Amino acid sequence: MEIKMNEKKGLQKRSIITKNKILDTAKALFCEKGFYNVTTNEIAKKADIAIGTLYHHFDDRDAILCELLNRHNEYFKTIFESGGPTSGEAIKELKENPRKWIEGLIKTLISLHENDLPFVKELNALYYNHTEVRKQKDEHTLTFQRQTYEFLLYYKDDMKTKDLEALSIVIYGFITSLIDQAVLYPCPIEKERYLETGVKALVGIIEELFR
Repeated sequence: MEIKMNEKKGLQKRSIITKNKILDTAKALFCEKGFYNVTTNEIAKKADIAIGTLYHHFDDRDAILCELLNRHNEYFKTIFESGGPTSGEAIKELKENPRKWIEGLIKTLISLHENDLPFVKELNALYYNHTEVRKQKDEHTLTFQRQTYEFLLYYKDDMKTKDLEALSIVIYGFITSLIDQAVLYPCPIEKERYLETGVKALVGIIEELFR
């Protein structure tokens, strides 16, 4: 019985290794050539596995992309929530030191984008012509807008505005645009200068909202 269990564990481990190899290979190819320019045969050849092995793990190229997208979103969510700017430790900091809180938030977001930048760019390119990418990206956005709203609820009695739901969308949109310009697109001025001005502007907006 113990031998069979060990064999089963060995097979499961090899299966996980193979699946990760497929995902890593596909991700590299998608980033290099673009999703629509890569075939499952090319992924299998590059990963040095049989095409039948690939189809044992994934039904098609879209299934591979969806798995990569799920992993990307989970990684983003885990790092962002674990001791990050919307964690319990940061609740008091927004009011007491908004600049420090915003700088921490932006630093976290830039790091998350830069650590997976080629894939982030490919997902952005796929947004308008791949239904599942658009669906998951929209859900991802709604999740973080909701988290921003729940974070602001801690300050509802101290703020001038009572429409915190609208405010959360405004703040999330401002920060997202700030990060996208700094990371994804050419910036006509030094990035540090741009980010410093963006942080200062957001600090001014937040400080104005408190009584």
